[in-house]
Amino acid sequence: MSSNSELKKKFLCPLPWIQLCIHTDGTQKVCCHTNLPHHISNTKNTPAKFGSKEDMKDSTNNPGLVEIRKTMMEGRIPLMCQTCNQEELKTGSSPRIEMLEKFEKDFEESFKRTDSTGVITNPSVKYLDFSIGNECNLACRMCNPYYSSKLEQEWKREGVKFNWEKVEEAHLFSRSKKMLPESIQDLELICFQGGEPLINKGHLDILQSLIENGKSQDIKIEYNTNLSALPQILLELWSHFKKVKLFVSLDGIGELQEIIRRPLSWDKFLLNLEKVKKMDSIEIEFVTVVQAYNLPFLTEIFDFVSKFVGKPILPNLIYLQEPGHLTPESLDADLLTQSIIKIQNYLDSSFINNEGKELKAFLQKLKPDNEKRMLFTIFNKKIDQREDKKWTDYIKRLLNK
Repeated sequence: MSSNSELKKKFLCPLPWIQLCIHTDGTQKVCCHTNLPHHISNTKNTPAKFGSKEDMKDSTNNPGLVEIRKTMMEGRIPLMCQTCNQEELKTGSSPRIEMLEKFEKDFEESFKRTDSTGVITNPSVKYLDFSIGNECNLACRMCNPYYSSKLEQEWKREGVKFNWEKVEEAHLFSRSKKMLPESIQDLELICFQGGEPLINKGHLDILQSLIENGKSQDIKIEYNTNLSALPQILLELWSHFKKVKLFVSLDGIGELQEIIRRPLSWDKFLLNLEKVKKMDSIEIEFVTVVQAYNLPFLTEIFDFVSKFVGKPILPNLIYLQEPGHLTPESLDADLLTQSIIKIQNYLDSSFINNEGKELKAFLQKLKPDNEKRMLFTIFNKKIDQREDKKWTDYIKRLLNK
């Protein structure tokens, strides 16, 4: 097999080979990073469903994944993979590149068993990426009802048009016993997403089932979490697993985090953070979604993360693409320029690693967009009307200092 650097150039990704990605409604996706609504098809050319005996039997070799692998091996970039492709063009990095480093050995073994058509002999699912419903206690400004039950309540109350049928499918799946991943024999890693997985009762059933079946000690579990809640029962269940890792969302410090991820309490967030920090069995990484709201304040986030970790380090950075009116290009031209200069100066004085270089590459491509700016203003006026903590007040107050 080619070296890791050659794999990056060829646009090969391990996820279509070794991962099973389940969306909130139970449909199978190529991965959680694609921003397209396409699902992986089964032999009937309908969306493959997790829990269906027929679909699970050939989950790795269903027509959708086979075609994606074949496309990659032929040197082409699948349509579903444009998110990573665009991110690599902007920053030089992407989730695909991170996954190549994380699953290099498993990918190499699976790739050897793959024929020229994309079919794998004796496929083995090592990684389950599991979105377990839209149950969530927050209504983040950049989110939507498909991933937040709180936003679902708000949007329905306000009569907002949305694909509510898909949301109901997510509800049906989250209540189904088909959520239990007992049929995956070689599983080594589960990444729970939501909604907010730490408050999802179905997720507790999954952990309990894996413990009772004697599989938990061989499985690592990861979470994408807002850490606004930390049930005691979880701390007890986690002790049965090989390793626990939390990817904690951090989009602002103090009031800004509360504005973006409403109605989060910053004080409670800090208490939960300190609680898990004291547990040696739990690893913590921070994830920051770079967007219009926090671009002017990214350096404050960097300082917080570095102080928490005990050394200069960046959080995992995700560059928001949708909705477009919340991307950094939506900022006022002067504020955008000032923010870019502030971050570049900070990186020059604090970081020399690849992450800093990737962020710099992203910043260099940012240009103000007047249409996005107008939509950003309209959006915030609407949200701020019903909120005690308002973005417009926050940014005016800080800019006037």
